[in-house]
Amino acid sequence: MLLNPPKLSAADVRSVVRELARARIEVPEPSRVEVSAGEDFEGDPVFRLVVYFASSVPPETIPWKKISPLIAKLHQLAFERGGFEVPVLTEVRRLGESLSGASS
Repeated sequence: MLLNPPKLSAADVRSVVRELARARIEVPEPSRVEVSAGEDFEGDPVFRLVVYFASSVPPETIPWKKISPLIAKLHQLAFERGGFEVPVLTEVRRLGESLSGASS
């Protein structure tokens, strides 16, 4: 059974980036954030959070250590808005990347 995924708006993302900046944690702002509903390998419902950074941003400028506070906050927001019941799987991509990670 697919559920309605929680909504994360551009304003939500900007708010998280500003909150981190106030805490002196500088993170790049994602180009896009999507949340979709799906199933895990056992058929249980999950939400997929995909955080996209611009394709013009070299991967070495967005290392996990730098963006992990942002990803954690967005993950928590999706989990909260999903009612704390459905797990949230998170991916980070650059715009234009295919599922395999190769540029399209």
